[in-house]
Amino acid sequence: MKWTKEAAPVERQRRDRAPSAYQQAMRDRLLAAPVVPAHAAELEPLRRHLRDPSFEFVVGPGWRALVLLCHEAVVAAFPEYELLAVKQKWAALSFQAFPRPWKRGGNWTSDEAVRLGALLAEFTAASEHICERCGNAGTLRESRPIELTLCDACEPCVGPDGRL
Repeated sequence: MKWTKEAAPVERQRRDRAPSAYQQAMRDRLLAAPVVPAHAAELEPLRRHLRDPSFEFVVGPGWRALVLLCHEAVVAAFPEYELLAVKQKWAALSFQAFPRPWKRGGNWTSDEAVRLGALLAEFTAASEHICERCGNAGTLRESRPIELTLCDACEPCVGPDGRL
């Protein structure tokens, strides 16, 4: 069976909740600066934290600055964190990481996992209001098989396949 939004077995939480004060401040900070999406090479500082060094970052240029801010925040709290993936999932940033490189039996506390999860959740929530293509204010777009966060100007520029 081909997977479609209609066949998704899990109900997804809708985005009709208001952003927290922190999320609003982060969004305002990102949108106040001139929109200059980071070049793909600017994500290289993250590479040393990757579990698989051949991994390619799968986010649009409008989110690269957000990814760099997320990386800086995670490094400040967990200097030796292990990065598994950075991608778009359900029209939001998915920054998947462990507090430290994984070892059999575990090597971080549940408190560390909760702190990291809360930190990453703030950036995920901020991404829900930032266009993945250009970095301007964006909203959820459900007009194609893949859901994206885009601004009004970028919506018609992205084809049905969702390639940015």
